[in-house]
Amino acid sequence: MRAPVTSPNAVNIDEAVVEHATVKNLIGEIEAMEVGEELYDAKMRVLGEMVKHHIKEEEHEIFPKAKKSKIDLQALGEQLAQRKMELKNVMIGLVSL
Repeated sequence: MRAPVTSPNAVNIDEAVVEHATVKNLIGEIEAMEVGEELYDAKMRVLGEMVKHHIKEEEHEIFPKAKKSKIDLQALGEQLAQRKMELKNVMIGLVSL
């Protein structure tokens, strides 16, 4: 279990993590549906609204803070891309079991 959140920055990151997970879950639900099925249109609208809201938060809150930090954003991006590839490979391995 993680320590309690004590800073506004940590709260923003926690919210982003929850939003990413919620969007992924909603996408999974939509992919399992047929066009025209009950609630399909509503879920598509909600997904669009959630994504727009999330992008706005990232562009106006998280990205400006990251740019002001002393973090090497290029190196961070490379690390994230590498980790994403590692996780995709793990998922591919799990699917083939």
